[in-house]
Amino acid sequence: MNSKVFGSILIVAGTSIGASMLALPMISSSLGEIKSLFLLIMVWLLGYYSSLMVLKVNLFYKGAFSISELCKKSFDFKIWLIADLSIITLFYSLLAAYISGIVEISMLENMPHSSNLLSNGVIGYLVVVILVFFIIFNFKVLDVSNRIIFVMKIGVFITMLYFLSSKVELSNLKNFNGYLLQNNDLFKAIPVFFTSFGFHGSIPSIMKYLDNNEKDIKKAFLWGSFLSLIVYCLWIFFTSAVLPKYGLISFDAVNNSDNKLHELIKMLAERTEQDKLHVIISVFSWMAIITSFLGVGVGLYDYILEKFKFKREVFKDQLKGIFITFFPPLLIAILGKNIFVKALAFAAISLSMLAIILPAFIALKLGQKNKIAIIMSLILGMLIVIIELVNFL
Repeated sequence: MNSKVFGSILIVAGTSIGASMLALPMISSSLGEIKSLFLLIMVWLLGYYSSLMVLKVNLFYKGAFSISELCKKSFDFKIWLIADLSIITLFYSLLAAYISGIVEISMLENMPHSSNLLSNGVIGYLVVVILVFFIIFNFKVLDVSNRIIFVMKIGVFITMLYFLSSKVELSNLKNFNGYLLQNNDLFKAIPVFFTSFGFHGSIPSIMKYLDNNEKDIKKAFLWGSFLSLIVYCLWIFFTSAVLPKYGLISFDAVNNSDNKLHELIKMLAERTEQDKLHVIISVFSWMAIITSFLGVGVGLYDYILEKFKFKREVFKDQLKGIFITFFPPLLIAILGKNIFVKALAFAAISLSMLAIILPAFIALKLGQKNKIAIIMSLILGMLIVIIELVNFL
C-alpha cells in the first residue's frame, strides 16, 4: 500500500468519523446495541456500494467529476439542477453543523481559569479559519495535516475508551433493549446513521489524488469506511454501557438538554468520576469534527471552483471561492441555535440524492451491470429521503 492510498484511507475515515459520530450515542440510545449494530452494518454496506457506483460512472467518463457534471454528461434535460441544489444543501448543512460543533466544544466555560476566548467561542472560529487555509493551500498539505490529526484522534479515542471501561455496566445495555418494547426510533436513526458514512463529497478529490487508479480508489473506500464502522461500534457500545437510559445522569437527560453535544460530554465525565475525561472527550470531539470539516470542505471548495470556473492559482478567484464556500454555513452556524443534530439529519436527504439516487439513475442510463443491486440501492436511497421528510413534518 503506497503513501497516497494510506492517506486517502484516512481521509475517507476522517471525513466519516466526525460530527455525525458524536450524535450516534444520542440517536441510538433508544434502539439498543443489537439493532444499532445491525443498522450500522447495513448502512455501511449501502454507503460503500454507492461509492463504487459513483466511481464506476466517473471511470466511464474517464475523469473525476462532481455528480452535477456527471448528470450533465448523462442526461439531456436539466436534472443537474437537482444535483447542484443537493450539493449546496448537503455541504452547507454539514459545514454549518461542523462549525457549530467546533465552536460549542471550544466554549469550555467550566474549565478552571477560563478566559473570554474560551467562553465566547473565539478560539473555535480561529480554528475554522486555520482549517480553511489547509483546504485551499494544497491537497498534499491537507493529506499530511489530516494524517497527523487522525493518528492523534485514534490515540485520544483509545485513551477515552480506557477511562470509560472502568464504568461499563452490561445491565445498562439490557435496559436499552427493554426500552425497545416501548418506543422504536429506528426511522429517526437511519438518516443520521447514513450521514455517518457520508464521505462521498470528497470522492472527486480522492480520485484525482490517486490518479484515477481504480484498484487504489476501491481500497481507500473499503478500508476507510470499514475503519469508521469499527470505531462507531466501539463508541456506541462503551457510551451505552456507561450511561443509563434514565436518571439525573443519563441519555434521557442528554436528549432533553438544550446543548446535547456539550451535555453528553459532561455526563460521561460525571458518570466515570474523572474530571480529565471531560477534556479528553472534548479534544476527541474537536478532532473528529476537524477531520470531517477538512474532507467536506475540500469537496465543496473544489466543486465551487469547478462550477464557477475559478482558477486555483489566481488569488482573486481563491477569495471568491472561499467566500461562496464558507460564508453561508458560517452565517447559519452563528444565527442557528442547537443545530448540531438537526443539521446532520437534514443533510441525509441531500446525501441520499448525491450518493445513491442520482448515481443509480446514471448507472442505469449507462447500462452498467448489476442492475438488481443498483435498483435496490435506489429504493433504499428514496426510502431514506422519505423517512427524513416524514421526520421533519
